[in-house]
Amino acid sequence: MMTTNVFTPMLLWQAAPQLVPVDINQTLINFANILIAFSGGACVIMLAIAGYLFMTSEGNPRRREYAYGALAGAAIGLMIVILAPSLVSTLTGAIAK
Repeated sequence: MMTTNVFTPMLLWQAAPQLVPVDINQTLINFANILIAFSGGACVIMLAIAGYLFMTSEGNPRRREYAYGALAGAAIGLMIVILAPSLVSTLTGAIAK
């Protein structure tokens, strides 16, 4: 039995089977997790931009309404991103059966 030390580097062909999941469900879950992470980051950035627009509207009703719409859209998008993992797990469970 061969034991590997933590500091022993693995060769590329030894690590390759671990890098690519064989199961299609795991591949879809990995892709969905990456997509959710990027979408969540974009929503947080949009919330910050909308907050900045709202603070700098200076009482102008048109700019305030635009900022409010951006803030509402970003908040709704963030809620969708937060609820997306449960939707993905539900759909993955339905497809796997």
